This record gives sequence, C-alpha cells and structure tokens, in this order.
Amino acid sequence: TTNTTNTTKMVETTETTASSEAKEAPSKPAAPKRAATPQALELIKKNKLDIDEIEGSGNFGRIVVDDVNDFLKTKETVGEEDDKNDKLAAAVDAAATKSVGNEEKEDEETSGLELDSIEILMPSFTQVPLQDKFVRFTEKQQDMASKSEASLQIPTFRVSREIKMDRFHALFQSLKSEGVSVTSLLAKAVALSVQEHPVINSSFDEGGGLMYKGDINVAMAVATPDGVITPTIKNTNLKSVQEISTMWKDLVRKARAGTLRPEEHQNRTITITNLSMYDVTNFDALLEEGQGTVVAIGAMQEKFVESEDSMLGYAASKTMIVTVACDHRQIYGADAALFLTSLASIMEKRLDALLE
Repeated sequence: TTNTTNTTKMVETTETTASSEAKEAPSKPAAPKRAATPQALELIKKNKLDIDEIEGSGNFGRIVVDDVNDFLKTKETVGEEDDKNDKLAAAVDAAATKSVGNEEKEDEETSGLELDSIEILMPSFTQVPLQDKFVRFTEKQQDMASKSEASLQIPTFRVSREIKMDRFHALFQSLKSEGVSVTSLLAKAVALSVQEHPVINSSFDEGGGLMYKGDINVAMAVATPDGVITPTIKNTNLKSVQEISTMWKDLVRKARAGTLRPEEHQNRTITITNLSMYDVTNFDALLEEGQGTVVAIGAMQEKFVESEDSMLGYAASKTMIVTVACDHRQIYGADAALFLTSLASIMEKRLDALLE
C-alpha cells in the first residue's frame, strides 16, 4: 500500500511539474500576418501557391476563395522550390488551425479588425541570393520609375484626418450579402466628397491655370508582379455601390491577368491607394502628373474616443486615418481639409448618400 501511495504521489508530482513547465514556456513572437479566409487558405495549401502573389478583393484586401480560383486560372503553378513549399504549407497549417475556433464569429469577408490571417514567412519580392546582380526593369516597371521621378517635381502637401468607422462598418455588414465590398463603399464615399469639392478633381495646366474635370473617375491601386496599376471606375459618383463592386472585381481580375484595356486604367481623375491589409495605420502617397489628389487609406483600428453616450465620457470605437496628397499649384490646405471634412461626414453620418 505504501509503495502504491508513493508511486501515485510521484505521478502527480511529475504531472504538476510538466504542467507548470508548459505554462512557464515562453511564447514565440508573432510573425507578420497576411489576411485570407480559412477556405482560401485550404486552396492555397492544396495548390502550393505563394500567398504574396494573390491579390485580395475582399474587405481591406482580404483573400477570399474567388481570388484563389481566379489566380489558378491565370497563372500556372509549377517549379516552386521545395523549401519554399514546405514553409508555405506550414504557414497554411498554422493559420488554418488558428482559425477553427473563430469560424463561427467570422464571415467570408470581414473588417480589418477581425481578420483571421496567415503568417508571412517570405517577403513580397522574389527571394534571391545575396550577391551583386543587376536586374533590368520590365517595361511597366521602368514606366513606374519614370512617373515616380516626375512626381518629385510636383509641389505636394499632405493632410490627414481620423474618421470614425463604426456606422460605416455596420453598413458594410448589412450589405455584404449583396456582394458589396468595403472597397466599393470607399470609392463611392470619395467620389461623393469630390462632387462637393470640384477643385480636388482638378489638375494643373501648363497654360497657367487649372483644368476642372467634368467626370469623377476613381482609380484604385492594385499590386501586380510587374508593379502597381490603377484600374479606374468612370463616373463613380453616378454608380451604385453594387455596380462598383461588380466592376471592381472584374477589373482586379483583369489587372492580375495583365488583360486590362487602356481605357480601363486611364483617364483617372483621383486615385485611392490602400495599405490597410498590411496593418499600416497611415502613409504618404506619391502624386502623379495629371491629377490633383491621391487618397491614402490606413488600417482600421479600435481605440477609445470621447463619447457623450458613455458614463465615463469615453467609448471603444473603430477609427481609420485617411491622408490626402494634393498639388499645391491649384489646391490649397483649406481645400484638402474641407474635402476630408465632407468625407468624414459621409462615412460617419450621411451614410444614406452611399446608397443612392
């Protein structure tokens, strides 16, 4: 009996020690993350794809199943290095396991604050050995480099504003079953704000004046292996968010496949660039010749803000920082500030305007 008791105590002591050691084990630092749905992750794993090559059309750039299927149609996935595939498969397994407990509260497309994501183990650019090596630009990359240099000749200033996103996010949640994306709602909101401040839609004219544009054509930047391209939705202010969503999904697919027609990425009057999918809170964008304003969208964050409805005077709220870069030759600081005031008003209060 004594031996049995001692053995039992030893087992209990061993289990207690093991449990204590497990609790005290330091956790590994979290890796940077890329947003994708669990279903999309399974397809990525199955086809051994590089997630960084897939453009997300979901909420704030999240990769959904349709994005993976579209990518499979336009790119043949062969010849990947074994070690690269092993790392990607491990990342997919980790992300898929993590997502199991969250599936009931997450939808196919959700907000930047609720993204279930995949660990990024590889940089956006193709990995090459560390060596001295010259790589010639493609024609598109050279064109982008030239435009970037030319942008430095434009006297540019920037203005930022924080916008409360709670009601905007709630509107998106009510419309996403109709196929409406956050991107389409942002494009519509920007277009309606431009409509109230036409100078934002203008460009500098070498003849010594400014050129107002009769149409509001919103372009949105899309990253491709060849660089950035800006598919454009013409007369954005006159289209419904449902129309914009359908058109945008088609434009992203063509941009990814390299089949955009010139008229589908030219004649833009204002550009939106979005890095929220990388958790970038705010950034400055380059302003290209031919337009007066570019709008930079940061990631949505949750923070405490002043609230009259709260007993403590503060409440948790979703917010987002929007930064505009403008050509100071024809647009002034007050113009940019008033434009952002209108944008905030539409996204925070005048949400009915987005449904017209």
